[in-house]
Amino acid sequence: MGGGRFVRTGRGRGRKEDTRVRSKGEENDRIVRARDMAEHVQRVYESREKRKLQCLLLHLLRPPAPVPPPRAETRAMIVMRKFQWLRSPTFVGYPDLMVAENWLEQVTRTLNAIGVHEYDLRISCAIF
Repeated sequence: MGGGRFVRTGRGRGRKEDTRVRSKGEENDRIVRARDMAEHVQRVYESREKRKLQCLLLHLLRPPAPVPPPRAETRAMIVMRKFQWLRSPTFVGYPDLMVAENWLEQVTRTLNAIGVHEYDLRISCAIF
């Protein structure tokens, strides 16, 4: 190996260019190392791309998450929905007895129409 001489090239701060004369063997070694480095970089790139593709395929082929079963509706929920759908009258609390009796009669008619005979469901609908 001969002594090297470096010359500033002006392509960036502190960059130097090697101007020493190389033998044929050194030049071949340098070419082989460069080719090996290029092959290594290519293998790394391909392995990364292969991993990305595998992850994508696993994601696409994964079975969908199970759908939770629908919540079972209780009788109270069904009755309340029907009662709300019929838009039963509301009672604000007027001191007039006739208004209160009229409201009670309309609510009783509505509950009978949807087939509610359980006392606790009648109370739940009335206080709604």
